[in-house]
Amino acid sequence: MGHNLTQKTNLRRAPLSLVTKPRRFLNHCVFVVLPLLLCQAATAESGHYYSVAVDVALEQLVIEATFDPPIHNLSARSKEAGDVLLDARTCEVGEKLQLRGQRLTVPDTGLRCLRYRVDLKKAALSERRNQSLSADNVIVSPTVWLWRPPPDETRTLRVRFDLPAGIHVSVPWAKDGPDTYRIAFSPESAAATALFGRFEYHEVEVSDATLRVSLAKNDKEIDTAAILNWITAAAMDVTLAYGRFPNPSPQIIVLPVGDRGRWAKRGGEASAVRFGRVVRDGGESVELFVNHDRPLADFLDDWTAIWCKPDDRVFALSGYDGEPCNSRCLWFVYSVAFKVARC
Repeated sequence: MGHNLTQKTNLRRAPLSLVTKPRRFLNHCVFVVLPLLLCQAATAESGHYYSVAVDVALEQLVIEATFDPPIHNLSARSKEAGDVLLDARTCEVGEKLQLRGQRLTVPDTGLRCLRYRVDLKKAALSERRNQSLSADNVIVSPTVWLWRPPPDETRTLRVRFDLPAGIHVSVPWAKDGPDTYRIAFSPESAAATALFGRFEYHEVEVSDATLRVSLAKNDKEIDTAAILNWITAAAMDVTLAYGRFPNPSPQIIVLPVGDRGRWAKRGGEASAVRFGRVVRDGGESVELFVNHDRPLADFLDDWTAIWCKPDDRVFALSGYDGEPCNSRCLWFVYSVAFKVARC
């Protein structure tokens, strides 16, 4: 089974036609049609764009944001954002923006372009999930480093990452080109996860969907094939219930944990998957906390990736054996599609 990086493109060539008319009529057409085309092009391109440069040491983010139309409010969702903001200035004249709690002051005329720097290393210290990861894997939520205008369904917000060789990023947002993502207007059920560093990234094709799977690292070796086989099997079970995979491209993050500390209390001694959770923030993602020491059979027997919650009767997803299961399907269905899948 291959897990190849794929990019599907659907190009359509519109037919062209030329109708000969008197020169005067053509001249009028040019002056009428051209402004309309320019207006449509400007509308299509309007929106807010972020360029995020990640340094190779994973210590700092350098971000430039352009806003079309100009904005008058700028804030970050996390209370920690101000503590890790190193500097923020306008692009045009370098005017420094003052911090007011979780907001940055904006010129009275509005803000068109912003440059700012974030202390990524300091931000990572307050993220508990980083305690289980190797030093070259860092989780810092966009709520900490993304200073943005209020959410607006009518405005597109795109983020492009400038990554050093060997460094990856995993975010829940929809892909919109190489290392470029589009943030959707969605419920903010929790803070989205952004994973930076040298980790394994795979795109797994299941039915008509592409699962964007990131395998975070710790000091233990990852059985990549086993983890991907487990995730693929769980996703295929979902297609049996729903007829297809309900989300075209969810973010799946597999985080390593051990048997010590707070994780020893999760799921029992033999549990391969200690915990799982759903995040809906600008996109849909699933986080699975796993014990890499367990064999593939333990992952396949685990219920976390496809969970049945007591409610009503549907067929069991694991194996689809026709036996009734009390359930609505969670992680791979409810979480990534905002929908309930029923057999």
